[in-house]
Amino acid sequence: MHFYIKQFWLKQWPRIISVIAIYVIVWVGYWYISEHLDISERIKLIMQDLRMPLAWLTALSGVFYSIIKNPISIHETIEKHFKRKSYRGMLGIQNDLEQDLELLIKSVANKPEGEQIILFVDDIDRCETTKILNVVNSLRLILENSEIQKRMIVICSVDPNKFVDAYCSNKFGDGYNYTEEQREEAKKHLDKLFIFGIGLPSLDQTQQIEYLKKLYNPHEEESITQPPFSTNREKHSFIAIPDRKELTELTDNKLGEYLSEYLKENHIVGLTPRAIRIIYYRLLFANNIMASGEALIKEETLEKIIKLSIHIDHSNLDIETAGSDVIDMVVPY
Repeated sequence: MHFYIKQFWLKQWPRIISVIAIYVIVWVGYWYISEHLDISERIKLIMQDLRMPLAWLTALSGVFYSIIKNPISIHETIEKHFKRKSYRGMLGIQNDLEQDLELLIKSVANKPEGEQIILFVDDIDRCETTKILNVVNSLRLILENSEIQKRMIVICSVDPNKFVDAYCSNKFGDGYNYTEEQREEAKKHLDKLFIFGIGLPSLDQTQQIEYLKKLYNPHEEESITQPPFSTNREKHSFIAIPDRKELTELTDNKLGEYLSEYLKENHIVGLTPRAIRIIYYRLLFANNIMASGEALIKEETLEKIIKLSIHIDHSNLDIETAGSDVIDMVVPY
């Protein structure tokens, strides 16, 4: 406050001095007339009654005259000292798009608790190597906006292997012989960009035939006898193996307890909160897939998912018959 008073005084002191001078001249004139001139007592009484009103009128007249002649811009003063600086010009086109997107999404989904927009971005991996990273990173940055984040879900279709190559090429230079550590760094970057990933396993023989029939006989009524995924298919087999339909209840809490015990028994340390969350979500997703296909998830399937997620040796596992389709779906990279 002291700073602004000082600034006001430095800029307006000529006007203040002129007002004070006018006031002093009027007061001296009144004193001289009342004391030295021979006037009647009645006139003196009238002047005495008018002394204060005239003084205030003179002072206010001086202030108004100064303001009208050289007005003080209150708006400019407030803007200069209180308005936050705008960095809009430095943030580039992405910031402009983000602001416009926020306004658009707010108008479409004005109740984020009841409705959300799904944005599907397909074939990102068909872009040039540098553009793959730019597109994905830009989407992630825009989603940092809390208003957009509440109203929109982004689903991206991208080949994780091409993304890993793009990341390694951008950071370590062009080449094809990237080390395992470099590729692991790229996968961790993928974990930071996406909340969850879903892979597409290869088609078994039944699925291939069903798709082929849709191509040459698209008008035939569908009679789906198999689930859209092979929940218990052996690796490299042609068809799914039927499994038990009596399901053992495996709740979210039990999966969490299983993961907790596994980490303790195997002395696994150094996992970040993000890595723990990803592993847990993958176990939940795998369990839901198996249950929807009326199959029982096996312990070796859970163990395989955990080991693949934290990138440790899994060569001792017989995973050829451990729900390979499901593993391919929940651990896409």
